[in-house]
Amino acid sequence: MLSVKLPVKKSAGVTLVELMITLAIIGVLSAIAIPMYTDFIATARQAVMSDNIGSIRLFEESYKLEHRVYYAGSYLPSDPDATDGLKAVIGWSPGTGQDVIEYEVVLAGNGFTVTATHLEFADTVVTKTF
Repeated sequence: MLSVKLPVKKSAGVTLVELMITLAIIGVLSAIAIPMYTDFIATARQAVMSDNIGSIRLFEESYKLEHRVYYAGSYLPSDPDATDGLKAVIGWSPGTGQDVIEYEVVLAGNGFTVTATHLEFADTVVTKTF
């Protein structure tokens, strides 16, 4: 009797176990990466706000040299060219038309306090007193 070997067909797809392992790996990586990314974005947002506050300080000091007082005012992204705003009076603006951060300068004693509030993330507020 002749013995005939039939060719064994190899599966062309992936098994359910391979798919589940891949999804588990993706889940673990995203569980690590997403919080790190959101922390990075929050830190970057606060850094931009702090840099702009430092810039406002320079413009305020320049204004004081000319007028002998600091200027109390605000910058609103909804009305950047307001006649009593920081851009019109002391010449400061964030330099982008897509800004979503509100800045307010309040006089405090012999100095001033600048508060930056992100309009889309209300919990992001940076305040500095000079």
